[in-house]
Amino acid sequence: MVGVSLKAGLFPYRLSLKSKETQELSVELSNETNQTKYLSLDIALPSAVSFDKSGLNRRVSKKLE
Repeated sequence: MVGVSLKAGLFPYRLSLKSKETQELSVELSNETNQTKYLSLDIALPSAVSFDKSGLNRRVSKKLE
């Protein structure tokens, strides 16, 4: 996408499914133009990991203005 940069990171980099330790996913979107942009960000995880401890929440959607 023109004028938008995306940076993503995962900490720690190695994921151990046996330990079930929390991981940190960081996502940074930057508008590099003077124009207003409306974006949506969808993140879908595989069935082995989730966004919560219950294991049910594997998808997140955010609308950004």
